[in-house]
Amino acid sequence: MDSVEFRRRRALRTLVTGAALAAAAVTGAVAVLVWQAEPEPRGGTAASASAAAAPPSASPSTVVAAVPLPAPARVEKGIPIGYPHTLAGAVSAAAHYTEARDLLSPDTVPGQMRVMAGQDDENFFKLTSLAIADARDWRRLLGLPAAGGSTGSDFIALQVRAYQATAVNADAVDVWLLTTQTPTVGGVQHDTGVFAIAAPVVWDGGDWHLTEKKVTQSPVVEDPGTAQADAAGWRPVAYQH
Repeated sequence: MDSVEFRRRRALRTLVTGAALAAAAVTGAVAVLVWQAEPEPRGGTAASASAAAAPPSASPSTVVAAVPLPAPARVEKGIPIGYPHTLAGAVSAAAHYTEARDLLSPDTVPGQMRVMAGQDDENFFKLTSLAIADARDWRRLLGLPAAGGSTGSDFIALQVRAYQATAVNADAVDVWLLTTQTPTVGGVQHDTGVFAIAAPVVWDGGDWHLTEKKVTQSPVVEDPGTAQADAAGWRPVAYQH
């Protein structure tokens, strides 16, 4: 199998399912991954190819202090839950849910989404359908059998590095997460990609839950921990324990 490479080019992509994510990976693009349908890109978000080719070391380091994210209260079915009814709580829920997802296991999606999406059946079914498609396409992209899940030698390491909140009210927050994703296949680690993930959440039943909704703006994707990311509005995060 050819090496899967995720190069830091700034071609902004909008991804609704894993099929588009696969295309971004093959072409080596930095991408925007959304679990929701039909995002509306904001004008001027893609930087030039020449600027994108600069190595990360050429970018000044970040000067924005990390935002502390409150720890979840407990774990249910492997998913951290129980967040305060605050903006920081909303971002923390979005970040923890995103990192908890098994990106290579279609069979685990319904159980995970039932916890993360709450009790709204329509919301649950829409998010589950998109996440299953993502997992199947990731497996196909990485040359893995159609059935299966993450193992000690086949997995994707995802880390949330920063966030933006583009729409905020007391019970609903549109959260964008700047993430790094590194696939390991057959025990061989491949290059790291930088992705923005939309993870809007709503307050329902005493906790924050993922919601399927139309996202109205796409952020500029930059390497995390750089002055460029700061200037693009990304706020670094730090987990509290």
